Amino acid sequence: MTARAINGVYNYSVSQTRARAADPTFYRVTDAIRHIQQEGALSVRIEKRGDQQLTYIGFRHGGNQDVEKSIRSVKEALGINPSNDEPLLVFGSLHRNPDEIALLTRSVQEILTEFSAGVEVSERDLTEGRATPLLRPDPAAGPRSYPLMRIQSSSEPSADAYAGVRYRDRWFWIDDGDWQTKRAITAIMFFFTLAETGSPEKLPLITIPAQ
Repeated sequence: MTARAINGVYNYSVSQTRARAADPTFYRVTDAIRHIQQEGALSVRIEKRGDQQLTYIGFRHGGNQDVEKSIRSVKEALGINPSNDEPLLVFGSLHRNPDEIALLTRSVQEILTEFSAGVEVSERDLTEGRATPLLRPDPAAGPRSYPLMRIQSSSEPSADAYAGVRYRDRWFWIDDGDWQTKRAITAIMFFFTLAETGSPEKLPLITIPAQ
């Protein structure tokens, strides 16, 4: 949902300016990282050096051969120094040296664009240019592929909608039984909160008159 690339290994994208299928290695890396995380062998350490805040990703070795295999797989696929079990996490599409993991994240706007692949759009809207055709990733990618969320549509409202809205002459809704989409909605609302910017609201001043 949030990663565009890790050390030059790219995720899929439906954006017109970045439309592409995922690098085959991307799913191998994310599957291995998930396995390492589930086994409790992945950690994050934040260190302050002067004005800088450095983040390190740690791989813990505990004798589990499956975990060891996953750690080797991640390091090999991302070009990480095999003897470094705590590479530095940096922002960017490419790492400068084998002791870094460069993570290129998506903006909230990019995430919304990727979500848009799950919206059911009528052929008429596509023909008339009211909606944009999107790249559909290979279904062989399984549950990691689109849609991250599914927005159904029809001319009539759904009787079992978690949330719905009428736009022009059509209804768009999330099915109440679609837990994956509801989870994705919860996640994006959390990201919206993190992305809020601007100066804090000024509180009113209370003046107490002196006698």
